[in-house]
Amino acid sequence: MLKKMLGIFLVYYLVVIVFLDASIVSAQGPIITASPFSGTISDVINRVIDFLVTVSIPITVLMVLIGAFQMLTSGGNAEQFRKGTKTVIYSIVGFALVLLARGSTTLIRELITGS
Repeated sequence: MLKKMLGIFLVYYLVVIVFLDASIVSAQGPIITASPFSGTISDVINRVIDFLVTVSIPITVLMVLIGAFQMLTSGGNAEQFRKGTKTVIYSIVGFALVLLARGSTTLIRELITGS
């Protein structure tokens, strides 16, 4: 049930992003843009990481809420409470890793270029 809800939420979120971007472009008139994979490798990696951050924010919030719900409805069951605690901790750790990935590209670029 939980996996099905998460799958539906993720598909809905991605569809909203695609159609929202299309409506913004059509409202502004025709805009010719380069391919999302054009530019330097650093630009491409930054675009991918920005997308991951954008997607991971609502997923993290959803997983924290699910973990909190598991903890609240444990009813004294220690195993269910531990499961909710792990869900919250793992979602926060996962989000922290996504944020670290964003900072690591800047760090690696500065190490390579020396600027």
